[in-house]
Amino acid sequence: MSTLAAIAVLLLAQDPPAELVTVRLASVPKRGPGEARFEGKAQFPDGTALKAVLFRVEERLKDGILTAEVMDEIGSEVPTVEGRRIAFAFAVKDPGSYRLVVEYRENLQEPDVLAAVKKSAPGKWTFDPCVWGDEFAAGLAPRLRDFDHQAEAGISLIRRFDAATASSQTWKDQYPGLDKELAGYLKKLDQAALERLFPAAALELRATMRNLKGNAEAILFGDDGKCRGSIDYRTQKPTKTIHSEDFGFDTLIKDVEAAKRAVGREFLLWIIKDFRRGGARTALTDAIRSEAQRPGVAPYVEVLEGFKDLEMTEKRIRGEAAAR
Repeated sequence: MSTLAAIAVLLLAQDPPAELVTVRLASVPKRGPGEARFEGKAQFPDGTALKAVLFRVEERLKDGILTAEVMDEIGSEVPTVEGRRIAFAFAVKDPGSYRLVVEYRENLQEPDVLAAVKKSAPGKWTFDPCVWGDEFAAGLAPRLRDFDHQAEAGISLIRRFDAATASSQTWKDQYPGLDKELAGYLKKLDQAALERLFPAAALELRATMRNLKGNAEAILFGDDGKCRGSIDYRTQKPTKTIHSEDFGFDTLIKDVEAAKRAVGREFLLWIIKDFRRGGARTALTDAIRSEAQRPGVAPYVEVLEGFKDLEMTEKRIRGEAAAR
């Protein structure tokens, strides 16, 4: 049997073996934006077109649980098989977790390929590349402290809004300046680009502070000059926070504190992901120890220093074990 015929027979199988297509990450950008290059093996005839699509994967916080979600498409390529090998590259803006889907599609094939593969080869092969290098871990703790700075600045601003509601006159005097300061804070928060490393926590912080800006506009005072709270003019009921609770400054502070806890958990997940990518290294243990006193990190220092029982540890960090 010829090699081409043997490959065609193999592709007729109902459930093809995973090794029909294998892909590895060949190189990543050293710093900042650049190309992530992939190389792989594909047990298809020369000239076979395989569509490769790259998606970014980011953490999101839902009901206290951190969940990895596949986000929008980053890009797509259609490499062709040569000598049972494929190679392609994608432009990426940031290091991170990605989802790569490689697919055989009949409509992409030339007639001679279709003649060799007489039946469409089943579907897709999925890979989850870690697009970063060994230098990545050293930058985690400093960015974690950047987040702390932004969160503390946010809490301070919330408290000043609260103090300004002491009377209608105080609010009238102070609110315009506070609103302008909050707008500046939100601009700086966006510029900090914390969502590149800590998307779940950064989105929680940003959404909470934007909630403050929107709902502060609805603060009302009674005839006696006392604050009635933030009132929805349509329902005449309290406005809501991002978690559908009645708006209040203490509630906003609670939400920011929750974002601070979430960022510590995202930090720990990066440590686990990097261990799985490159194994145990001094940079990982140094990063863990540098944040050992942080609430939410301290309980996991010992287990992560030894990288023991990572599957259960990850579930606990995500909040999945506690939710059961």
